[in-house]
Amino acid sequence: MARVELRDQWVVAEDIQIVQQKLLFFFAAHKMKVKYQTEQMLVVRQGSQFKTRFLGGIAVTPETLPKKATVALAPTPAGAQLDVVIEEALGFGSIVGLKQKYADYFAIWLQTLKQVLV
Repeated sequence: MARVELRDQWVVAEDIQIVQQKLLFFFAAHKMKVKYQTEQMLVVRQGSQFKTRFLGGIAVTPETLPKKATVALAPTPAGAQLDVVIEEALGFGSIVGLKQKYADYFAIWLQTLKQVLV
C-alpha cells in the first residue's frame, strides 16, 4: 500500500475506446510510461527512483518522483466509469518531506486528467 495516494471515481459520457485514447494521449503528454494495458485497465509509471534517491527528494521536480497510476474502465449506460488511483512508488525508506510534494502533484494531475476527459 502506498503511503501517499489519491483516488477518485466518475463517469464520462463517451465510449471506452475514446476514453482510452484520450488517456493514452494524456499519459504521453505527461511522460508516463504504459506498463500494462487492457480494454478495461491502464497502469502507468512516471519518475525515477534513482534520481530521487541520488539527488534527494527535495531537489527533484514532482515529475521525477516515482509514481504509479491505475485507471480502471467500465461501460455504463451513460458512457464509461473511471476508477483512478495515483500513488507514490518510492518503495522502502522514508518519504518525510515528500508527502506534500506528492499530494500537491497528485491533486493537479487528477484535476488536469478530469479536464481532458470532459
